[in-house]
Order: sequence, then C-alpha cells, then structure tokens
Amino acid sequence: MSGPGDNNEPKGFWAKLQRRLGPGAAARDSWANSAAHREILSGLTLGETRTHELRSVWRVLLWAGLLLALFQVQAGLLTRMGPELVRVDLAVLFVTFFALRLGAIEGALAAYAAGYVADLFVQGPPGLCRFLAVAIWTGGRILGNRAGFSSPVGRVIFVLAASALYQAGTLGGLQLASVSGPGQIAWLSVVPQAFLAAALALPAHRLLGSLERRTSSKGR
Repeated sequence: MSGPGDNNEPKGFWAKLQRRLGPGAAARDSWANSAAHREILSGLTLGETRTHELRSVWRVLLWAGLLLALFQVQAGLLTRMGPELVRVDLAVLFVTFFALRLGAIEGALAAYAAGYVADLFVQGPPGLCRFLAVAIWTGGRILGNRAGFSSPVGRVIFVLAASALYQAGTLGGLQLASVSGPGQIAWLSVVPQAFLAAALALPAHRLLGSLERRTSSKGR
C-alpha cells in the first residue's frame, strides 16, 4: 500500500540514478545548472546591471566616425594605386576589438555601426556587412574566453579567421546578388588580406584600446 507522498516521488531512469548517487546529487545538479547559467551571462556581460556601459554608448558614434574616416582614406589610396591592391580589413579589425574589449551593449551597437559603414563602401545586398559584422562579434563574444582569444596569439588567430570568414561571406553575397559577381582577383585576395589583418591585429587593437581607455566612463 503506497503512502501519500509516493505520488510526488520522481520516476524514470534519471530519478533512479539520482537516488543512487545520494541525497546531495540534486543539489549538485542544481548548482551546476546555475553555475553554467552564470558563466554564459557573465561571458556576455549581461548578468548584472552595468551602468558604465550605458554611459559609454555615445562612443558608438566615435567608433563609426573613425572607421568611416579610415575607409575614406583607404578608398582614396585604392583610387590612386589601383583596386587590385590588397586592402586592410578595417571592419574586422574594429569588430574583433569590440568583441574582446567592449561591453555587450556598446559592443553590439558598435559592431552594427561598423557593418553599416562597410555596407556604404561595399554597396552589395542591403545589410550584408551588418549581418556579417554582428555575427563575427557574437561568435567572438561567446567563444572569446573559452578559446583564449584574449591572449596575443589567440587574438591573431581570431582576426585571421574572422577576416577570412567576413571576406568570403561578403564575396559570396555579391556573387548571389550580381550576375557577374566579384572577379577572380577578389577571391584570390581573401587569404593575403586575412594574413594582413592578422599582422595588424595587435597594433590596431592596442591603438583602439588606448582610445577606449581615454574615453572610458569608468575612470570618471
């Protein structure tokens, strides 16, 4: 004859395994779930209120303006020296910095702004560069701590892979949107441009980091 509390007793394979492991198994399982939850939230810096992030959102305009100026300079150089010249992957250098250094709110907005600026110069399908920039930022944000992207070697590898993916995605989008699509030279330049971005990763991030510290609201 069953007691009144038997109906509430957990059943199934996992319930039997939990009873065998002992009375502390449920508590350990609950702690593991909460720890994983905290790790994900802290990795995205969304687990707690960060008022200094909101005070730094104005810098999105600063990042976008700086990137726009650099794109203009590069476009002028390409006009004079020839479009076949290997370009500096400016958008990726900025977006990877945003993923590794900025907070979640400012970083997401800044990555979108960087993609918007890149869309103005690529003139491909609407929102193509914005989508790729935010995707790279999201991947770097989630995998950054776990993959060791914060270290110098990890940062170079991150920029190298991000540049190759960004260029391939951009050229693929242009290929789908146009009958002729990008030429063979554009596809062949993916690898050298990715290595050039990787070579510039550390000095570029160092300069952007210096600007970030000078304009940070934390020290005010």
